[in-house]
Amino acid sequence: MLRNIGSVLIKEIQEFAKEKFVDVKYVFQAFEASFSKIFAASYGIENDIRVFIDRETGEVSAFRYRIITPEALCPFREVSPDELPKTGYQEGDFWVEPLSLVPLNRADVQVIKSILAKTVHEVERQAQFEEFKDRVGEVVSVSVKRIEQGNLIVELGRSEGIILRNEMIPRESYNVNDRLKAYIYAVRQEKKGPQIFLSRAHPGFLKQLFIQEVPEVYEGVIEIKAVVRDAGSRAKVAIYAPDASGSRGWSFDPVGVCVGIKGMRVNAVSRELSGEKIDVIEWSSDQALFVVNALGNVDVSKVILEKKPGSMTVVVPDAQKSLAIGRGGQNVRLASKITGADINLITSSLEEERRVKDRQEKSALFMEKLDIDEFMAHFLISEGFESVAELAHTSVEELERLEGFTTEVATELKERATDALKELEVEVKNYFISAGGDQEICNMGFPTEGLRLLADNGILTKDQLADLSLDELKVIMRPLCDSQSDTEDQEDPLGLGSFIMAARGQEEGILND
Repeated sequence: MLRNIGSVLIKEIQEFAKEKFVDVKYVFQAFEASFSKIFAASYGIENDIRVFIDRETGEVSAFRYRIITPEALCPFREVSPDELPKTGYQEGDFWVEPLSLVPLNRADVQVIKSILAKTVHEVERQAQFEEFKDRVGEVVSVSVKRIEQGNLIVELGRSEGIILRNEMIPRESYNVNDRLKAYIYAVRQEKKGPQIFLSRAHPGFLKQLFIQEVPEVYEGVIEIKAVVRDAGSRAKVAIYAPDASGSRGWSFDPVGVCVGIKGMRVNAVSRELSGEKIDVIEWSSDQALFVVNALGNVDVSKVILEKKPGSMTVVVPDAQKSLAIGRGGQNVRLASKITGADINLITSSLEEERRVKDRQEKSALFMEKLDIDEFMAHFLISEGFESVAELAHTSVEELERLEGFTTEVATELKERATDALKELEVEVKNYFISAGGDQEICNMGFPTEGLRLLADNGILTKDQLADLSLDELKVIMRPLCDSQSDTEDQEDPLGLGSFIMAARGQEEGILND
């Protein structure tokens, strides 16, 4: 029986809580849950049996709870007001009946032990979560407790963490009881309970190692802007020092500081990462310069910003192309990743071939459309004219400023360009119509080459145009948008939104009719 054991029970609960480093309230709750389960088995599991332990005396009390309802369909959990000895109860209240305590047997003791063990485990796991949820981003020393399917289960003091196979450095191997450093990158509530995830391949691990190894990084004099890794092989670290130029009266080389004398600092980090080669590069807000720095010891001849946002062509000497690309494309891939740029590497000889070919194509176009000689065509290209449309939209006064141009020459050139542009407009409209395009779109005032781009992308009717979002139309018109990037309206330089709204307005008018 559970009589006259209050003081003993209190003492046992307190000692158990102290031994397991668990808050005593959770042990009380575990005992109450255990007794509730045992009493329910005795009185019938269909009943709502609840057991309470007095926190001061340890006295055990058991009760049956039934809901008061006019229509009591289940006599075990519901009771009608008519059955109650007195009035004044409200519908939905609980009718609580005290129960006699029942004796415990060996099986009941096992139930108590089982629920206590489960409770302690859950409390410990929750305590782990609370302890480590704010430690994400830390580097910790751990020891290997066991290995499961290639994953390392490691000890973190009284807690456990896991290093997944893909978060380990390739070719590293560990045995039980081996000690190592790892980076806490996530603490999450999983189905199995809170889980602490660690890594040796995470970019944050390398960053934290630099913070530990380089005092200037720890103190904030040097900032680590970005880290990319091919774990165990190669990494790039972009750093930035706002005061490196000497605004405080002294200057320093931030890359040299991080590398250390004879590479001492960077080599210490590299040894922790199983010999991973680390390139320390200087970050720059100028993306082209940042790309040059990211490529490392390569003599970049030229960086060409392409029309596609974030895309650039990097020209390198023929003899250094392999160095710039790296083994298996690793160097250029990491450079692209850390800068966020789409890098296209070409050699100086190939760039020269492309430049000559582009110049010849533009020259041939000017000679054909404007009926001018090769010298004049080359002169216009050297002055920055890219197309017939640019010439047609340039005023006579501006053309007169070109070296050797008279008013007559400027006027004649503009007239020829205007006539050529009209011919081109007719040609493009015919191309659009022959592709199945709607004449109404031709009358909307799209830029000449815009109709060709619509046709090439299958946008042939006003309904199809009306269904496009502004961003989708911008993607289609990107070649034209890039050429107008210096206009005042940077968000919509071609006024594409007005074309979409016009198409939708026509569509709504038809529907309303």
